[in-house]
Amino acid sequence: MTRKRVRSKKGWSARFAAPSDEHTVHGVKRLSYDNFLTPAVGALLFSRDGGLSTMGPADPTAEAIRSRVERFTDVALPEHVPETVWRMFEVAKGAMVYGLFFYPLYTLGEDHLSRLFEWMVKDQYEKRRGAKSGNLKAMVQWLIKNGRFPDQLEVRWLATYEIRNLVSHPTMQQITDPAQASRTLHQMRGLVVHFYGESREGDAAT
Repeated sequence: MTRKRVRSKKGWSARFAAPSDEHTVHGVKRLSYDNFLTPAVGALLFSRDGGLSTMGPADPTAEAIRSRVERFTDVALPEHVPETVWRMFEVAKGAMVYGLFFYPLYTLGEDHLSRLFEWMVKDQYEKRRGAKSGNLKAMVQWLIKNGRFPDQLEVRWLATYEIRNLVSHPTMQQITDPAQASRTLHQMRGLVVHFYGESREGDAAT
């Protein structure tokens, strides 16, 4: 598996329309050809550092867009992680990047990270215990009991399991904000690195 990181040297020159009077149905932006690249009002209320503005959304300048895009694209995995892990993480991260234009994509990205959590729990359980995976909660509890998570905060990882259940069996549509999405992305990167190691010889720097 070969992955090359390509960094553009050319700045983004596009102009983005200022969001105003978004056409929404049940609180969700109704996408059209005219507005699909118009930044969402809610996304612009949050700074790169997660602060929420009370002064209204930022102007959609190239720098304002860049800071909100790079908040997610700057979070990278080591190159050597299992391909499934790498792909699932990148799909989730990509959805969060485009939440800038369609706000619910922050939620879809976070939901996909819950599926990544499930995949990694099963993978680690099978490797560590040498048994086939079964009940997800029991596997999470076994990994906690045997010190396989990066800390002993049992409540954190059981809560992550419960969130995965809500994603798999939703009772209502949840909406995640970009600050929460970013925190979850960083948390999941930390778990990936804990399970599969920070780097190996030949890996690109992250």
